[in-house]
Amino acid sequence: GLATPDRHILRMCTCLVISFCWFNRADTGVRLQRRHVSATPLGIAINIQGKTIARNQAHTLLRKHDHASDPDDLVNALLQRWFDISAPFQGADSLFCYLSNDEKLEAPIVTKWLVKCAALVGWVAPSGEKWTGHSLRSGGASACQAIDVPLFYIMSFGVWKTMEAVQRYLSALILPSDAAWLFFGWLRPRHEP
Repeated sequence: GLATPDRHILRMCTCLVISFCWFNRADTGVRLQRRHVSATPLGIAINIQGKTIARNQAHTLLRKHDHASDPDDLVNALLQRWFDISAPFQGADSLFCYLSNDEKLEAPIVTKWLVKCAALVGWVAPSGEKWTGHSLRSGGASACQAIDVPLFYIMSFGVWKTMEAVQRYLSALILPSDAAWLFFGWLRPRHEP
């Protein structure tokens, strides 16, 4: 997504990365409005009002720039690129991942985008598994757990209120990886990867 000249691929990658980084449900990924996303000198932020079903809470979840875990700032660079490219044709109430006013985005599109983007980089789901838009929510939370991100942070970003709720999304089979560090190392207490 960082180098593609194709706006459709860039917006698919943006939606997937936002969903993964903030443990979004697929419907949140496509219903997120531009006014809920901010590009700041500290990083990219999502107002939690844009993330929750009830829409009755309001605080910001900031994904900070972190050169220890993402030295080339790849995640924020991708999100910033879409933020800048989409600015001329999006208003504050526009869906953040839309390309045109007549476009209708529904949650199942996230699964299609995930499969398409995975195919573009040569990835396929392991035998017997199926990747869906919801895989981004559980995958992000599980990647955090794999690199020992404190559970409180995982719960806060995923807007899970109880241990019982978050446990359904965590897999002990996910191992630490460079990708987990790249996306979530900034959430760890200050230790080098």
